[in-house]
Amino acid sequence: MQEKLKKWIREEKILVQNDHLIVAVSGGVDSLCLLLLLEEWQEEFSLHLDVVYVHHGLRVEADEERCYVEKLCKEKSIPFKACFVDVITYQKKNKQSQEEAARYLRYEALEKVRKEKGADKIAVGHHQADQAETILFHLFRGSGVKGLQGMKAHHAHIIRPLLSCTKQEIEEYVKEKGYSFCIDSSNFSDAYTRNRIRHSILSYAVQHINAKTVSHLAEFGQFMGEVDQYLEDKMKKTVKTIGKIKGNLLYFSEKDLYGLRVFEQYYFWRLAFCEIGLPGEFLEQKHILSIQNFLQQNKNGQIHLPQNMLFQKSCSIVSIGKQKEEKRIGDLKESFVFALFPYEKTLKIPINIYTKWLNYDKIQSIPDMRFRKTGDYLTLSGGRKKTIKKEMIDEKIPEWERDSIPLLAVGQHVLWMVGGKISEYYKIIEKTRMVLQVTYLPKEKSSV
Repeated sequence: MQEKLKKWIREEKILVQNDHLIVAVSGGVDSLCLLLLLEEWQEEFSLHLDVVYVHHGLRVEADEERCYVEKLCKEKSIPFKACFVDVITYQKKNKQSQEEAARYLRYEALEKVRKEKGADKIAVGHHQADQAETILFHLFRGSGVKGLQGMKAHHAHIIRPLLSCTKQEIEEYVKEKGYSFCIDSSNFSDAYTRNRIRHSILSYAVQHINAKTVSHLAEFGQFMGEVDQYLEDKMKKTVKTIGKIKGNLLYFSEKDLYGLRVFEQYYFWRLAFCEIGLPGEFLEQKHILSIQNFLQQNKNGQIHLPQNMLFQKSCSIVSIGKQKEEKRIGDLKESFVFALFPYEKTLKIPINIYTKWLNYDKIQSIPDMRFRKTGDYLTLSGGRKKTIKKEMIDEKIPEWERDSIPLLAVGQHVLWMVGGKISEYYKIIEKTRMVLQVTYLPKEKSSV
């Protein structure tokens, strides 16, 4: 087993020279096998090992297990640390199953120790049968391709060196080494979903359908992992090809999205949010489905997603980004700079979209710096009025951006819609005596 396993570990780069590992050891046969193998390879790989036992406070025998692991580490001169987590309180507070709560707190504790120790990776003892159970568990919960690959041998800071080993190989190795191990009584309880899969479904399949069910499921997971990587690589290229980043938003033309198949969109939207530094991995299938359904309805609007992420569509343009904080008038006023001077015909009126000249002779009161209100309008040539709402629609300004565009107005008469038109009524004419120069400095510029 060792040579086959070591070859696989080198190929997958699960271990590299000088790795500092946090080894999760419960005292059970799987984690004990992991520790013994890593100790055996310690010199060959120049490994630095730290052992952590996580006490969940759920079983009476946990104290005995902790003492057993601590004694074993002392004999081997391996640093040991016990972490205590309150699963019951966390479970009630977050309305999770005991299984989910224990898993979350366990990995949280291990990651905390990894950071404290400055370690490279966390080694856990999952094996081939655990992989088969995980794949079935994900399948029954409705997972897509990503879930059906099961657990990765190396993901983020987590490594699973025994993932290619069978339970029988693990037990034989520990027995050969002459070590006793602890037995977790909770593994026999059908109160946990994974135990029911192991005892009732997987066991039946091995005995009555195919003796190689476990290895076949593991091979299936490996195949799905390759499919997952292919789709991820393909959709990364697609996001970069059809997406355009402007500011903090990523824009797409709606027509460019039509060619994406349903299963491709699960990858596309997650990767699109990641492209602009947002946590796309938090998107679940239900969120992707809501985006798909929204696009099929051919309407404008927004979808608020987890982690303050936002999907928006207006005028056949789709954009994604982070939900904006509400803008304050106080902040807005700091972005306007005014200058007043006599008008001379030799002066050239600036064409900068953020600097405008207004006929000060016609301004009868101090203009307000604000955002749009109902009834706001611009004056067009010939004295005609046009509402700001209509102007924004004609300029194809996305609906979600309209309330954040700064305006300079006297009453409901808008002198200037920043980035757009100024009112014909306030334009410079031959008889103008005084010019009011208004410059708008976007936030990132105004702070310079």
